[in-house]
Amino acid sequence: MTALDLIFSPENRACVHDSDEVLAYTRAFQYVLFDSWFSWPGVIKAIKTRQREAICMLKDMPNIFYGYNGRFYRLAELYAVVTKRKGDILASVVVDYYGLSVRIVFVRNRANKREWLALLSTNTAIPEEEIIRIYGMRWDIEVYFKMCKSFLGLAKKFQVRDYDAMVAHTTLVCVRYLLLSIENRESKDDRFWGGIFYEMCEEVENISFAKAFINLLELFTQVLRDKLYLPDDLLEEILDSFMESLPEFLKRRLLTRAA
Repeated sequence: MTALDLIFSPENRACVHDSDEVLAYTRAFQYVLFDSWFSWPGVIKAIKTRQREAICMLKDMPNIFYGYNGRFYRLAELYAVVTKRKGDILASVVVDYYGLSVRIVFVRNRANKREWLALLSTNTAIPEEEIIRIYGMRWDIEVYFKMCKSFLGLAKKFQVRDYDAMVAHTTLVCVRYLLLSIENRESKDDRFWGGIFYEMCEEVENISFAKAFINLLELFTQVLRDKLYLPDDLLEEILDSFMESLPEFLKRRLLTRAA
């Protein structure tokens, strides 16, 4: 069995079938998000042929390969050869994925910073940060499902064979979740106040970087004047020398913020 043949496994067939059902009701979406459980070439190609983009988590599998610089690598091997960089986004590379051009973004695992995670996007035009942001929407769905199943008794508090009863139970669970979400929003989230919240944010807006820097310089000058009794012309000379010694990127930032 090849990697592309895996589309015909029951789980992957169900994944594509669910996407077709959604497309039958609405076309107002661009991305299909899923975890590494469904990240097989057949699934990704099927989504792409339906004029939608896929963003998914990847895992290192022995029979899945990625074409890069004329060679084919497993996921872990690909990570070993790509150029790394500092920060949370460790690397980003466009590869050939069974006939598709896809972008793979390697990010640092927050649970274990020595490990990495890999995201695949069939849309190679968007930035790495946007790929991560879009995939992050899946987490809200995971939280919702966990809440409904573990705390609201989804599929656990009834034993019936009637389909209408199942739908009614699921609907009641969703309504209970909505009520809890509203209560949580009103009691804990200040954004509930609407315009008042944003007006308050404007009033307590943090001072700019340039303003904070100038305030520190003025305080430093005052300390030199009071403690060392330095004349003003000498203080100005010291400050001018200090400003000239600043790195160029910091000078540009001060000028930009001041403007």
